[in-house]
Amino acid sequence: MTEPNNTSPNEQPSSQSRAQADSQAQAEQGQKHPRNQPQAQETDPRPQSFKDLKPWEGEARTGDKVLLWFLFGVPAFYMVLLPLRPFLIAKIPTVLALITGARTVIAGAGAFAAVEGRSLTLVILAGLFGMLKFDWLFWLAGKMWGEGVARLFATTPPQRRQFEKIKSMPRWLLYIMLFFSRFPGVPGPIIALIAGWSRVRFLPYFLVTAAGALVMSIALATLGYVIGQPAVDVLKVVDKYAIFISFALIFGLVGWSSFRSNRKR
Repeated sequence: MTEPNNTSPNEQPSSQSRAQADSQAQAEQGQKHPRNQPQAQETDPRPQSFKDLKPWEGEARTGDKVLLWFLFGVPAFYMVLLPLRPFLIAKIPTVLALITGARTVIAGAGAFAAVEGRSLTLVILAGLFGMLKFDWLFWLAGKMWGEGVARLFATTPPQRRQFEKIKSMPRWLLYIMLFFSRFPGVPGPIIALIAGWSRVRFLPYFLVTAAGALVMSIALATLGYVIGQPAVDVLKVVDKYAIFISFALIFGLVGWSSFRSNRKR
């Protein structure tokens, strides 16, 4: 036989009321203490695949692929030349200035021009060409891909902020940045990208950039020319120990790349 329920009808509603009050108190406590609630999983803002990086929309055209290969080839070109500089700086300084456009090489070529009686004008022109030879590729990338260049070249939040800061500049200030784009500490490729993105025409872009590069080449070549023999003596010591310097540069580049990859992990 089933035992009779001794609970009175008046007690059942009161127990239900207490249960509702307890659940309401727990809900209020969860609102006051959001740590008790499950947090939304944060997403990684960095690109996860090439689809997140590609600067063009839709299918890639032939021009897009060729330009992308050139843009990736420019840093590789300079990386390959870096260990070779100690071998070439004392042998063909003017040609090396033409190939690399490096500031130290232009100054070294100016020093050799003073000691060996070579033309300083030739050194200046070689340095000018060396600094300008690849810049127009970045301007073209900005013109072709527009906002897409930010996906390719600004993969971290600080880089995106730098892009947005330069992009929001007035046009006249952008021209000033273009003039100083070949000066030390100025992100020249980024400025060239944003100039193309901002629809700066090629002729004004090239003339302003070339004027700044010419000033820089004159200053570096003249500095080396004035220093003269002491600078040549230093460069000849570099040439003498070029093999050791090149190995040090190679191991340094490998070590730095490994450090950066481990740091990202």
